[in-house]
Amino acid sequence: MTVTGFDFEPVLIPRKKAFAMIGVGDTKGHELMNAGLLDARKIGGKTVITMASIRAFADSLPCVPVKGDA
Repeated sequence: MTVTGFDFEPVLIPRKKAFAMIGVGDTKGHELMNAGLLDARKIGGKTVITMASIRAFADSLPCVPVKGDA
């Protein structure tokens, strides 16, 4: 099973699950959608986020420098 909870890599992730995958709540998730950083689509009344945009967003975040042992 993958980290998404599916037995395969999905193309579209339900909005709340996508937000949880990147560790943000509803407010921040909607900000990211509105800024175009997460690609949201509609299937009927359901909002889904593309897996490609989730990965692209994660890859765009800066790395945290690792400090050596003191």
